[in-house]
Amino acid sequence: MSVFTELANGKKASAGMAVSAIACVAFLGLQVASAEPSFTIGARTTVLGDKGAGGLSMFPETPVSILQTTPEYHVLISSSLKTYYCKGASMDKLMAAPTIALAPTGGKGYDEVSTHITSTWTDPGTTDIYAVFNANDSDAVPRIPGPGIGYRGRYFTAGLAKSTNGGATFTKIGPILSIPKNATADPLQGDAYGSVVMSPDKKWLYLYYGDMYNAMRTGGVQTCVARATVESKGMPGSWNKFYNDDWKTKGISVIDTEWYTGAETTPVVVNTVALYGDAMYPQVSYSEKLGAYVMVYAVNVFDEIPAADSLGMFPPAVLSGIYVAFSKDGLIWAGHHQLVKAISIDYPGREVALHPSLKIDESATSASGLKGMLYYGYSAKMWTGTPSTQYLVSQSVDISGITADMYTAKVVTPNHGVRAPGFSVLPGAAGQWLLSFAGELDALKIIDTKGASVKAVRIGAGKYQVQGQGRSNGPLYLQGKLKGNTFSRLLNLP
Repeated sequence: MSVFTELANGKKASAGMAVSAIACVAFLGLQVASAEPSFTIGARTTVLGDKGAGGLSMFPETPVSILQTTPEYHVLISSSLKTYYCKGASMDKLMAAPTIALAPTGGKGYDEVSTHITSTWTDPGTTDIYAVFNANDSDAVPRIPGPGIGYRGRYFTAGLAKSTNGGATFTKIGPILSIPKNATADPLQGDAYGSVVMSPDKKWLYLYYGDMYNAMRTGGVQTCVARATVESKGMPGSWNKFYNDDWKTKGISVIDTEWYTGAETTPVVVNTVALYGDAMYPQVSYSEKLGAYVMVYAVNVFDEIPAADSLGMFPPAVLSGIYVAFSKDGLIWAGHHQLVKAISIDYPGREVALHPSLKIDESATSASGLKGMLYYGYSAKMWTGTPSTQYLVSQSVDISGITADMYTAKVVTPNHGVRAPGFSVLPGAAGQWLLSFAGELDALKIIDTKGASVKAVRIGAGKYQVQGQGRSNGPLYLQGKLKGNTFSRLLNLP
């Protein structure tokens, strides 16, 4: 797998970077496939800038849904708290229609705050369009920690809606995936950002979604899947979640996943590029030419998020970004590869890439190669730049040399211990850094991105001096043990 091989703006990673990537993979205990496809990513292009499509801003909030391309484009774009129906001669000439495709009901309820359409499908044999939307309700949900009283918590539900007028407007049907509100005490709850794909035999609808139960916990948001028959039209009560090689858990489950204990669902795509982080915002399609499901999703590494240091510098986004993966059966995903490098949450001052969608060009795709256009929300400096929020950009994707081996390369999930307790890093003398832990360590191992061991000299209880490392050297990978508990950490030096 080329999990770490980086491509950005049309340039392939250097040989040195590839070697470093393999060293990182080996350190994390991941499996590396022998044969790798070739990836070529085009330059980033603005499709719709701020106030695009006739005034939309802060968009897309979910993947764009392209309903048709001829004789003109019809596209659903989520902006702010609603979903807009847009039309135009091309993607960069879209204009929002006077009517809004889907809006919150108002008052109290599962769709109190926002209704962002995340995915659509057309019912076979009819012109009816069904949509899954991301509903958000903050009533009586614990607040997210932050300045002052913090931010409103979010209870997410995947809802179903239907359009009989080509997608111009949708009527809500009801919730299809979630857990009871406050089944946990987390400020982020429920099932979010679902993407539906129909199986090629038109028997099943597969709905990939983010497990938010784990969002505020160590493991991060991971991607799970549910299914319903096409015949059921995805109505409430028809969905079952995947768990332990079976579809045992109802769509509205009693309590949802905590990834590694007490699970009722089993994630099918998890963050494997670092020890802590999210694998979220899935968008899935099926390519007839390739004969495979294709997913683009966002990875967010927790240790690449922290605030700016005293010099105003942020930790570099090395492993965070938009990834692509492939599957023959929709359950085993392989060939994970980074397409875009950036963090994937709207953090002030950071370069952000989120909510990807891939429009596959079937006319140019073959059994061994895929071509398409990647769309996603982008901001060079989220909240602090101009424009201040994300807007729609695109990059072409050309993948060649796809072989059967890629589909069978299984991901080995890294062993998650606890986070390094009471950890801090401070600059010491010239070329030195001081690492401090909350107590005496039983063991400590540090390697750099080239796989070389980094010497750490113990200078006190839980305190170590690291020589000859700086920002230009890239991140360090720490593994250790404190009071019998194993911890791991990706460390970006200040």
